[in-house]
Amino acid sequence: MSPLNTSIRSWGLKAEINPSKKVNIYYDFKASQTRIEIAGKKNPPASQERHQFGANVFPSKQIYFGITNDYYINHLQTKSKNSIFTDLTFRYTLLKKKIDVESNWTNIWNTANLTLVSANSFSYFESTYQLRPMQLIQKIRFSF
Repeated sequence: MSPLNTSIRSWGLKAEINPSKKVNIYYDFKASQTRIEIAGKKNPPASQERHQFGANVFPSKQIYFGITNDYYINHLQTKSKNSIFTDLTFRYTLLKKKIDVESNWTNIWNTANLTLVSANSFSYFESTYQLRPMQLIQKIRFSF
């Protein structure tokens, strides 16, 4: 059996600010690096960064606007690829009738796939997900 040496480092940063009661802005950063050595042979290191940014704006009791953005920077053992995802949401609420009319624009950049890493002392996995194409979705929600 070959000796196996795995080194995994992870770190992150999170911030959230509320400049007013009507605005919320957040940022979340996570990074990881994996190094694997098998029988003295060092494999190339794999690293992944995830940057999440979002803002929620409530200009009035009836209106909501939100943006979420995820940016992945991958330097993996099999390939290197960056991916970006952005979603926009607009909601208008008819307060007296308790009806929400919402528009969502998802995957604005039409990103086709995403590769994520899962690693621990005994295994290393790269999973690639095929994503839905860009979509425009209109919703009407009734509350009783």
